[in-house]
Amino acid sequence: MINPKDLGKIRKQLNLTQKDLAIKANVSQSLIAKIESNSIDPSFSNMEKISNAINSIMNKISRTAKELMTPKIVSVKPDTQISEIIEIMKTNGLSQIIVQDTHIIGLITESSIIDSLSKEKHETAKDIMVSAPPVIEHDAPESIIIELLRFYPLIVIKEKDDLLGVITKSNLLEIVKK
Repeated sequence: MINPKDLGKIRKQLNLTQKDLAIKANVSQSLIAKIESNSIDPSFSNMEKISNAINSIMNKISRTAKELMTPKIVSVKPDTQISEIIEIMKTNGLSQIIVQDTHIIGLITESSIIDSLSKEKHETAKDIMVSAPPVIEHDAPESIIIELLRFYPLIVIKEKDDLLGVITKSNLLEIVKK
């Protein structure tokens, strides 16, 4: 449920007037105004109506993983040489690349390549890969994607058992620019 103190900020982010929100929540516009000005403590049932209306609006405008992804998956095998990986990354304009055998087993990033330079053995993908990125369903909402990208440089998108594409931080930055 939405915190009444956050109502005005959330409403404005959704580009809704108080009247628009009141209509969608089936409450009065004056109730919305009083909640936003912190002059009343709203009842649970009214806040539930307002929260449900806001969640409904957010679900309609939220994009799915399939809408945000790049439908190209570039991957290498665990025994691919680092020099070849660097060339693939440069050719495709990538800052990370998936390591895949029968399934995704890791990720190589620019950082993992640089870190490997100070180590003795750094010949193949399996020598320098980091943990595998998360794999999520194609219909996952944008909010989940944003949270995952706080911790991972890349997310793989699937539908059932088929890998469809990837989402990176730069994918989201491109969308914000538009």
